[in-house]
Amino acid sequence: MRNPTSASSTKPRRITSRLMDWEEFSAEELFLGLPEPAIILASDGRVLAGNTCAEELFEMPGSFAGLLVTDLVPQPERARLNPLEWLSRWADRPDAPELEYVYLTCRTHVGCEKQLSVRVSKLGASNYLVTMHDVSRWEERLHAERDAHRLAARVLAISTDAVVITDAARVITYANASALALFGYSAAELEGMVLGELIPARFRSKHDEFMDRFAGETTPARMMGDRRPVLALTKSGEEIPVEASITRVAVRGEQMFSAHLRRRGREEPS
Repeated sequence: MRNPTSASSTKPRRITSRLMDWEEFSAEELFLGLPEPAIILASDGRVLAGNTCAEELFEMPGSFAGLLVTDLVPQPERARLNPLEWLSRWADRPDAPELEYVYLTCRTHVGCEKQLSVRVSKLGASNYLVTMHDVSRWEERLHAERDAHRLAARVLAISTDAVVITDAARVITYANASALALFGYSAAELEGMVLGELIPARFRSKHDEFMDRFAGETTPARMMGDRRPVLALTKSGEEIPVEASITRVAVRGEQMFSAHLRRRGREEPS
């Protein structure tokens, strides 16, 4: 049987060993080994040190010695921003939510500009530790996505086809101008309705069965009515034949449906 006393006596030695291993690292080694760009600033704006990642970010061929923070983050011509004052202001609040949406523009050694997400904290009595993350590419992708969304929204808005978008419960969340004209509802009336309400009552159970099957399929889009017109119901109670297709898309893990409808001449519905 193991001696409990001898087993417990090994525990302090393990903790001591870990502490000794930790103490073997110098502050300089820890700073240089940070996995993100970081610099140390003096209170007068002098750059005291930069780690390896900072050298890569700023494309520095050598030491940061002799540089000022304004050399790395130049003052914009139109915005009178003093980067040192700005960093000092946030030193007491390194995790302030506002910093998620505020970036500084840095200039590399070769003159390229990059957008930086910045965190700053006090280091000793008068120095600052500044960590940075390059968000330039993220910003470019974000702007490209916004432009694509604006274009898609514009295309939907002016489309001659009626477009109705629903959530997973098939509640209408969006309808374009053509859909409003087709069904005779205002946007406020149509949004919030269930998609099935735009189908004559006698066809709703069949429509619900179709939607249930489609929701469980892997096919991203389907024609409704096997390419034959189906009947839609307007606000006034008129039944109109339409050619309809339905598309399924996942948005943040939730299924959404987009119905595209085009009025047809009077034909026998499916």
